[in-house]
Amino acid sequence: MSVWIKRAGVAFAITAGAIVLVGLLLGREWKVEVRHHIAAPPAEIHPWIDDLRKWQAWAAWNASMDPEAKHRYEGPDHGVGATWAWDGPVMGHGRMRIVRSEVDGGVWIAEAIESATDNAEGSLTFEPDATGTTVVWRDRGKLPPVIGGFFRKTINEMLRAHFTTGLQRLGEVVQAQQKTP
Repeated sequence: MSVWIKRAGVAFAITAGAIVLVGLLLGREWKVEVRHHIAAPPAEIHPWIDDLRKWQAWAAWNASMDPEAKHRYEGPDHGVGATWAWDGPVMGHGRMRIVRSEVDGGVWIAEAIESATDNAEGSLTFEPDATGTTVVWRDRGKLPPVIGGFFRKTINEMLRAHFTTGLQRLGEVVQAQQKTP
């Protein structure tokens, strides 16, 4: 083997080792929180969150985002145990399961994103006031080792944008429902 090939191999090994080392040292946990005020009481908002089928009307992840995605709903229609699973070329594959639901408090969710096991958790909770309710959407989870840390900032920004859009749409859906007799 020529000296240049050996040097290139060593340089490649050092570079790959450095990337792996940096990836192992970077934080892998994403954590997002978005707040949005809706001029409605929690009791009018809760049914739109507690029934995962209704997320198609307001969440950013829906049939219009990924028309080829397959959606599967399992368990009860709403409340604890209700599950939504998806698999599509844009949305990837994942599952959400309601683990706690309170009309005045909100909905808490276990998530398996690109995984067979739960690797994230989220909640949409309510902070009522005299003019309506602030819905607080929180989500956190852990990305895979080595490469995950390189994508944490991107994931945080993407989720923040999706949650902001979703909560704005949720407000519009709830407001429209209020106008319907």
